[in-house]
Amino acid sequence: MKRRVPSLRVLALAPLFAAAAIAFAAPGAQGQVNFGIHVARASKTVNGAANGLGASFDLKFPALPVDVMVAGDYFWPNCGTDTGCSYMGGGADVHFALPFPVLHPYALGGVVVRRAKADSAATAVSNDGLALGVGVSLQGVALGAYGELRYEFVPSHPVVFRIGIRF
Repeated sequence: MKRRVPSLRVLALAPLFAAAAIAFAAPGAQGQVNFGIHVARASKTVNGAANGLGASFDLKFPALPVDVMVAGDYFWPNCGTDTGCSYMGGGADVHFALPFPVLHPYALGGVVVRRAKADSAATAVSNDGLALGVGVSLQGVALGAYGELRYEFVPSHPVVFRIGIRF
């Protein structure tokens, strides 16, 4: 039986909590919460590549080049005649942005959980792992946009592309 190491989760979540603590402890720092929706494309799912939709919450810290994003995705894999296959998941990331005025390129790292079901007769399998990637966000007065490319260290090893808007 494979023994799971709980310290991996602790190490992966530590940057999220550290970023939040630093941002709220900094003088004059206030967190700003944004809601977003996105379209996504995963390179590998149950039966190959798939398109999906998702939503996110983003906690920005204007005083620091750090923000935290929690997002979920649902993908529609090509299942043929079987309507029971699915691929979904979510994760939490820390974004480390370069401090440009309007366009914000960033590097990301975080944790991800994916749930895959190959067909209606199969048992769903959940996997957790880490994610690394890059992205760019554009912040307007009322709306913002973002795009990111991430590699997920879960058994199917998907590359996920997201593009969306934030309110």
